[in-house]
Amino acid sequence: MTHRPWLRYVHWFGHVASIIVILQLLFLGYLGVQEWKRHEERREATRMQQGPAKDRLSRIYASETEIRLLGKLPPPSSLAPDGLRLVAMPSFGDTNFAIWLHRTPQGGEGAMLMAPSRDENGSVETIPLKLSAAAYDALAKRLDALSAAWKGESLFWTDGTGIVFERVRNDSVTSGLGNSPRFYGEVGALIYNALRQTTPQLARFDDSWHPRDR
Repeated sequence: MTHRPWLRYVHWFGHVASIIVILQLLFLGYLGVQEWKRHEERREATRMQQGPAKDRLSRIYASETEIRLLGKLPPPSSLAPDGLRLVAMPSFGDTNFAIWLHRTPQGGEGAMLMAPSRDENGSVETIPLKLSAAAYDALAKRLDALSAAWKGESLFWTDGTGIVFERVRNDSVTSGLGNSPRFYGEVGALIYNALRQTTPQLARFDDSWHPRDR
């Protein structure tokens, strides 16, 4: 039998190549796990969660405007047992909105603040809001159904309308924030359409809270 000393190098190369492939697969698996974790963290961040929105906003960079607008509204505890707060900040708009509503025996009552988006020291207009009991209950029912079905989203949206939404039910407050059109856009549109008929100041805006003539 012919002795072939070079075969050991072939075997050695095969072992090394196998180790390299295994390491590559492990590295790709690690990257996949990290990417999955990032997606899940993003999804969790966009879900409705227990507690007021301010607690979450305080951990986010450049959220001062949202916190300032929420600070101009009655606290969530004062809206019990049934109420909501909303901040809508259209990315290409000229006005930011802060809204509060709560259920009374007469229906939904609250107010909407309209603040210039490019002048934080500008005057803020306050408009009283009133909804019939049927209109408020229909709005609350649709918002609650939408929130119950929302599982969060891992996508990033670079523009649109930033929404901060808080829902007060009995002694519980849930909140969510984001600009996903699949949930926050629908929340904003539901509230806009509920208020539009009795709030003429909204006539120049569409249901994304942007000016119609943009």
